[in-house]
Amino acid sequence: FDQVVRLCRVHNLHSALIYVYNRGLGDYITPLDVLLEKVAAADSEAGRTGDGANAALTRTGSAASSSERMNLPSAAAMARAGGEMSLREECGYKILLYLSYVLAGREFPRGQIAASERTRVCGEVLGHLFAWGAEDE
Repeated sequence: FDQVVRLCRVHNLHSALIYVYNRGLGDYITPLDVLLEKVAAADSEAGRTGDGANAALTRTGSAASSSERMNLPSAAAMARAGGEMSLREECGYKILLYLSYVLAGREFPRGQIAASERTRVCGEVLGHLFAWGAEDE
C-alpha cells in the first residue's frame, strides 16, 4: 500500500491516490489534505519566484506565464488540445471535482458511497474543510 501511495504522490497521480485512499482505507480526508498541501506549496513556491500570489507552477515546476493563467479551458479541453495546466490549477480542479462527488454521495471516479457511510463521510469532509483554515489561527 505504501509503495502505491508513494508512486501516486511522486508522479502526481491524483485520481489514483484518491481511489486508493477511498477504496483501500475508507479514508476521504487524506486525499483532500494531499491536494490542499500541493496547492499551498505551489503558492509558496510562486512567492519565492517573485511572481506573487498569482503565479503558478507547471507539473515540471516552471513558472507559468500570465497568459497561461488567464481564461483557462476545462481540464478535458486542455488534454484534447495538448495544453498543460499548472500543478496548482490541476490540484484545485481535482479538489472541486472530488468535493462535488463526495458531497453528492458518489465515489471518485465512479460508483456510490455506501448508504450507511454517506452521512459520516460528508460530515467528516465538511468538518475537516472548515477546520483546515482554523488551524492556522
